[in-house]
Amino acid sequence: MDFPWYRSVGVDDDVSQGDILRDCPVVRAKVPDNMIGGTNTSIEGIITFVDGIVMTQACDLANKKVKNVVVCPVMRLNDFVLNNPDLCGGKLKDVVMSILGGKMPALMIINKPCENGISVDDYMIVDFRDIFSVPLDIIKSVVTNDGRICRLLPPYREAVSHAFANYFARVGLPSVIDKSILSNYVAGLASGDN
Repeated sequence: MDFPWYRSVGVDDDVSQGDILRDCPVVRAKVPDNMIGGTNTSIEGIITFVDGIVMTQACDLANKKVKNVVVCPVMRLNDFVLNNPDLCGGKLKDVVMSILGGKMPALMIINKPCENGISVDDYMIVDFRDIFSVPLDIIKSVVTNDGRICRLLPPYREAVSHAFANYFARVGLPSVIDKSILSNYVAGLASGDN
């Protein structure tokens, strides 16, 4: 079956999960040098602008259960390559295939928007390492000022949500089962030697 990845949205459409936003204002903390071990107890906030995807569940937004919206940064694949020369230099295809195959759980690649004249001309990388909580009123302002590019549709938005959850649900085990020992054990079971 062919499911479209995106749909166009207008300024009158409510904010929903999967909305891809342009120039969304987010607050980052600027920690002063004397904060650690010093006497300074104030932290300055810096407003920056990111392209992002709304991660808050559609049902929570539709039922007005949230005042803040979780947003993860998105960037065009070309920009990702330019901003990560150490990671991508000389092995771009391997890096992209690793992201696509889920081997880099902090990142996910989504298809290029290509329907209805949507204005993104490249594949996009969703980055789960930076997460922002943005007041819903600010998101609504971004949308009203034509800052929404498009909306990622089901089942793709659920796939992004699933990858986001998997990134945070990872468990680093102190040791793992040795595959060769287990394989030999299972072979022994199969032959009746154990």
